[in-house]
Amino acid sequence: MWQRGESEVIDKTSRAEYVARVKVIRDSAMKAWVIDVPWLPAKSTLHPTVYRVPEQEEAICGAIGDLWKTPGFCPGPDTDVLDAENRGGPKTMRHFSGIGQRRAAQLWFAAIWTELHRID
Repeated sequence: MWQRGESEVIDKTSRAEYVARVKVIRDSAMKAWVIDVPWLPAKSTLHPTVYRVPEQEEAICGAIGDLWKTPGFCPGPDTDVLDAENRGGPKTMRHFSGIGQRRAAQLWFAAIWTELHRID
């Protein structure tokens, strides 16, 4: 499970650089752990109480989509679909409200369930 993207939006990380960095991290972890399991990256680029940068959000979201098609990776949830009441209040820096956290967990459950029941 991998959920990271907001900091890369803030840092203006390019799509290609995001993909390359996550692949290096995964490859290093798999070598150190002596296993090879799929990683499920979540589309997690929105943090509307802190910023709104549609072009950069789309670049990172696209990078995560690229990873979903890369060997060693499988689709995680798209937590970017959670907005409005699912997000922290306008004067907070919280990613999700209480209901948003529960809904994000449901999205993670669905992604993991799908992976566990995938037929190759």
